[in-house]
Amino acid sequence: MDIQNAYSLWCRNVKNPELLAELKQLKNNTADRTDSFYRELSFGTAGLRGVMGAGTNRMNIYVVRRAALALGKVLGKEQSAVIAYDTRRNSRKFAEETACALAEKGVKVWLFETPVPLPMLSFAIRELGCGAGVMLTASHNPSQYNGFKCFGSDGAQISVKFTKQIAAAMEKTDYFVKKRYSFATHCKKGEIRLVDRDIYKAYLSAVLACRTAEDISDLSVLYTPLNGTGMFVVPQFLHGLGARMDTVAEQMKIDLDFSTCPSPNPENIEAFSLAMEQAERTNPDIILATDPDCDRIGVAVRHNEAYRLLTGNEIGCLLLDRILAERTKKEPLYELAVMIRSFVSSPMADAIMKSYGGQAWDVPVGFKYIGEMISALADNGCPELFIFAFEESCGYLAGTYCRDKDGVAAAMLICETAAYHKKQGMTLVDALENLYQKYGYYVNKTDSIVLPGKNGEQLRERIMARLRKKKVKTIADMKVTRYADHLKIDSTDVLEYECENARLIIRPSGTEPKLKIYMMAKAQSRENAEDIIESIRADAINLIGI
Repeated sequence: MDIQNAYSLWCRNVKNPELLAELKQLKNNTADRTDSFYRELSFGTAGLRGVMGAGTNRMNIYVVRRAALALGKVLGKEQSAVIAYDTRRNSRKFAEETACALAEKGVKVWLFETPVPLPMLSFAIRELGCGAGVMLTASHNPSQYNGFKCFGSDGAQISVKFTKQIAAAMEKTDYFVKKRYSFATHCKKGEIRLVDRDIYKAYLSAVLACRTAEDISDLSVLYTPLNGTGMFVVPQFLHGLGARMDTVAEQMKIDLDFSTCPSPNPENIEAFSLAMEQAERTNPDIILATDPDCDRIGVAVRHNEAYRLLTGNEIGCLLLDRILAERTKKEPLYELAVMIRSFVSSPMADAIMKSYGGQAWDVPVGFKYIGEMISALADNGCPELFIFAFEESCGYLAGTYCRDKDGVAAAMLICETAAYHKKQGMTLVDALENLYQKYGYYVNKTDSIVLPGKNGEQLRERIMARLRKKKVKTIADMKVTRYADHLKIDSTDVLEYECENARLIIRPSGTEPKLKIYMMAKAQSRENAEDIIESIRADAINLIGI
């Protein structure tokens, strides 16, 4: 169907007043109408994510309902699913729409009564014995985004096979299938039920089981949920563990526009701006920030009277080292014990793991692949072999109770790690320096080139196609010793160039209109490693050619 026909179809069938008003505005705006209808929002790695609004390329109740009906068809009757949502605009509305659609397909539905962190959903899927789970969230994206994130029966993001089945079912599902009953009616009929509060308690008990048992009562913490779901869990949880807690009041409430943090991504220093201002007055040891669905977490550390934001790789390596040091106090690590990281994350973690006698595995980009590996260990009867997992984008997991990254548990582990090193007279920056001196200076940097809309999507595709035709022999004056096109290896759109002690990786983001560039270097000093990174960056920009 072409853009004009799709637009006309929506004008005839949409009943929602807000979307109707937007459709009228699109009538004389060719560029926006094209962007809203030039494609259908694709069901990708874990579901849907996009800008909210009217159209097939937008997140709205019709797109959400279509995806939920397809999920229900694939699941089948007599199955069950649990639904959660974050604090974004329309998340609750989309959750109810999802619940109704699944109930219409005969799926027994559990719905969280209030916004909850994503890891709690992952936990609840297995705890309730569900065949699937859905989180209505756009994670760390700006306020105009929302998403429909799908999980399988193991609590991990859905498999490639499951994704293809849902996508195929969506192709056969109309956008405007009439609703059978209202949300209230489905609830009265017992087809939609609220998740019992015992699940909340069981989740927190599972998180507590991952403790290193370090006393954190001497640690002062400033926390911000960036107006997200962490506000309902993290402050109370850390306070209960003994931390001296303070919070950023303006970000401890629901703000649909994220007005104090337009890009609520704890990887970026901009998300910490309000917290930093408060920290200058109160001087906490660390500042913690979780994203809106509380699966990612960032930390800024007071060091030499200033605050330094640690990278996701640095946090991952610090947590791994502390967990391993605690676990090996009484007996050596079993040689088959594993740490898992996304392959764009720091290989310093491999060196740390191997120094303790265990194994390091790397997987494609996306925590779904980490979740799949944990599930595989469990299926083979040895879940205890899993020690820790992380990805460079500030996602961490230290237990098998959950199969996705967990900002709540990570907050606890970061506090314990910071408290431990504080007792040794060190900050986390000092502890990190010790790791660098022991294992070498591993420096990792990530750049993003934003290429939005239809033209941006086409440009990203052309860039990746052009790069695949190039035979790159050197990067930063270093010989390329290994080239990998991951489309041929694991069906992910990633290009990798490896040199001795250095790597360049280029890939389109799966959740944002960006081309991502990952640069890694190892050297005997930070300065040398950073010089190599800058040379890699210059060559990468030249290769991309924009």
